[in-house]
Amino acid sequence: DGPLPTELSALKSLKRLDLSFNALTGNTISMRLPDHITYLSLAHNHLVGPLPQVGIDKTLQSSLTSLDISSNLFDGSLPQDWAKLTLLRDLFIQNNSEIEGDLPKDFGTALHRFDLRNTRVTSVPQTICRKKLQDEEGGIYLACDQTTTCPKDCCTYFDILNQEVAACP
Repeated sequence: DGPLPTELSALKSLKRLDLSFNALTGNTISMRLPDHITYLSLAHNHLVGPLPQVGIDKTLQSSLTSLDISSNLFDGSLPQDWAKLTLLRDLFIQNNSEIEGDLPKDFGTALHRFDLRNTRVTSVPQTICRKKLQDEEGGIYLACDQTTTCPKDCCTYFDILNQEVAACP
């Protein structure tokens, strides 16, 4: 319960951090992550505000492979410099209904799993769809909904909540 602990950055050997379901509050802008973190989950908390830029954190750009910020209260668009997260394979931003706009043009070059349902993201760049995102079973794992424009390359998606396959809007 409360804000993100500032002492996190002192944990130099930490690679995986799961703070989901902890009733965390506040804004992540001031959060400093440990160096070389590869997995971060802040899902199902009460975090608010715009998503932080990653440009100042070169270590994060070269280490983060999985990020789950789903089911919070974030707003605004994904910062353009998130395209610098070149190792990011899994991104879950669903259920942040105030995240909006277009994704950065060169975003998602390494993505394998991406869920953006219940956001106001308006379009998905071709770079993501050309990859034919897949889950471990080889199925497409780009979870869209009716508010998102998916390129024709992404003509289907797997809706994990409803267990159904549907045409991209």
